[in-house]
Amino acid sequence: MTVAEQSSWTECPPGVLAQLPARAQRARMITVATRTTAATLLLFCAVFSGWYVYLQTAQPEYQYYGLTCSDVRELLPRLEAGKLDERRAELLIAHVRRCPTCADLRDRLPASQKTETTRVITLATPQLVRTGPPVIHFD
Repeated sequence: MTVAEQSSWTECPPGVLAQLPARAQRARMITVATRTTAATLLLFCAVFSGWYVYLQTAQPEYQYYGLTCSDVRELLPRLEAGKLDERRAELLIAHVRRCPTCADLRDRLPASQKTETTRVITLATPQLVRTGPPVIHFD
């Protein structure tokens, strides 16, 4: 070192070197917290976006005459093959005629069922099975 460099050097004030590890640790904690918050927010946005797209594209599941839309899609091939008992066939046909979600399945009904009127089926009132979050009633 030259004489000029030695004269410009000053000692650190007391306690400054002791505070450096604490400052570095605080900076690391802030960085980790920021990254964690960003990752959590990104995950939340991804989940919410997926849920929103699902709700926009999912068809509602109705229940008419004791059959859900899933049941109808499962039983329709058996109806077309003539392997479904009469009572179940009537329920399926009544569901397809009434249900807005199953309207596209009406073309797959046997020709005799498209024009014939089936006997009146009296069961529970048709209801929507899945529309959103569950509703809790307190009586």
